Amino acid sequence: MSSESQGIGVPKSAWFLLVGLALVWRGFLWPDFYGWEESDYGNLAMARGVLDSHFTTFDMNHLPLYYALSAFALLFIGSAEIATVVVSLAGGLIAFVLAIRISEYLFGRTAAIAAGVCLLAQPEFSLYSVSALREPLYAALLLASTYALIRERLRASSSFAGLAFLVRFDALIVLGLVLLVTANRRGFDGRRTLHALGPLLGCVALWMLYCQFQHGTWQFWAHSIAVNLETGGAGNVSGAVSWIGQGMSVTWGLATTILPRHLSWVLFLAGACALPSLLASTHPGVRIFLLTTLLLLGFWLAIGFVGQHEVGHNLYWKWLLPLIPYWAIGAGVILARAGERLLRAAGPASTAIAAALLALTMLGQQVRESQRQINVSEQLYKPQLDLARSIEAEIPEDQVLLVDNIPGCWLNRRPHNRTLWSWMDVPVSGAAFGDWLLEEDVRYVLWFREAWTQAPRVAPNLASGETITIGPVKLVALDQEDAYGWVWYRVDAPA
Repeated sequence: MSSESQGIGVPKSAWFLLVGLALVWRGFLWPDFYGWEESDYGNLAMARGVLDSHFTTFDMNHLPLYYALSAFALLFIGSAEIATVVVSLAGGLIAFVLAIRISEYLFGRTAAIAAGVCLLAQPEFSLYSVSALREPLYAALLLASTYALIRERLRASSSFAGLAFLVRFDALIVLGLVLLVTANRRGFDGRRTLHALGPLLGCVALWMLYCQFQHGTWQFWAHSIAVNLETGGAGNVSGAVSWIGQGMSVTWGLATTILPRHLSWVLFLAGACALPSLLASTHPGVRIFLLTTLLLLGFWLAIGFVGQHEVGHNLYWKWLLPLIPYWAIGAGVILARAGERLLRAAGPASTAIAAALLALTMLGQQVRESQRQINVSEQLYKPQLDLARSIEAEIPEDQVLLVDNIPGCWLNRRPHNRTLWSWMDVPVSGAAFGDWLLEEDVRYVLWFREAWTQAPRVAPNLASGETITIGPVKLVALDQEDAYGWVWYRVDAPA
């Protein structure tokens, strides 16, 4: 343990209680949260695809470990929606435990308890653990790599970093730099560098080899980066000065709006104070922790600077998750130090009252933000899920469907005999679309307003939400939802 702080006698059993409360809170959230976005449901279909391919086929844009573990869980559980969440929940709880353990190892038990309270109801850290997202598992492997590294276990740390890379390729940049710096902090050491980077780079090489044979390219990152750049705001700016100005504006918004809103002001300010406070430490483990935290923060802000999605875009929420436990560990240090000083100055009663008020203020803001995200999921994604369930229950499997997003992914989460078309695969547009529907015997169409689905390009006139004739077929509007923007049509063909 570091000499930074030894705690003030909080029982070790307290952080076991925190883990139990974290599990109960996540169980409470599970039934009411309908996902972060469409990709929650896309992950159900991808996990099923991995299992159906006997663990041989993985999407190049989504690294394989989360889907392999989910497919393995699916093998025993039988339900993709449960199997994927089980993996996410396990990752989230392991990350919770590791954050407490790292904090206790470096800063003492009081700081660990404070960090645990900070993480207990943090929206992304709790909500995404009950959704089919990769990020909780990624956070667990990041923390496992950090914990091994502060204990001077280079090869173990690099192995966990390699596994983290197989969940998200961000790990190569962040943990690769941390491992390289740590291995050579006393001057270049080839043997330590090999131990620090060997397992990580080995995982990278294996994935590149797989992508070359399976997808015809070793540049696994190219498509993901290109898509995020195309869908961001950077493409709408002309001139280097304007581009830099807009990037700085997005970065500033992330740092001053998104962080405090999603962390809570208490956690945000305490974590911000921790960064300069820990710079004076000479403890190797503290330096490793601080470097990792700064790189995670810098990487998140750099995504905003380069991609330039609007500040409130929910992609930033998901990308924020790996930083959250590190920020909470730092905040726990500041809160523990403040508590120790108050205890000496004002006594235990005043300290307990102040700590309770601070915790309630923080938890209250975090719960309100969680409820806001639950409301968003209920407004945007639950109607699509309800439609998907009605399709599965009421429409025979021999009916050909043109569906995408949540309904398409939901239907593909289990084996079926349906013929499903995606808008991205429709080869025609405009007036020829009606002829294509008749030729392919498509009986139902789900049209989306979002341009990336290609539905507005193929059939822009379906935006009306009214019964419409296109060539030889008539499309009868059966249902629609305006918040996300979709219309559900039945296709009536000539007798």
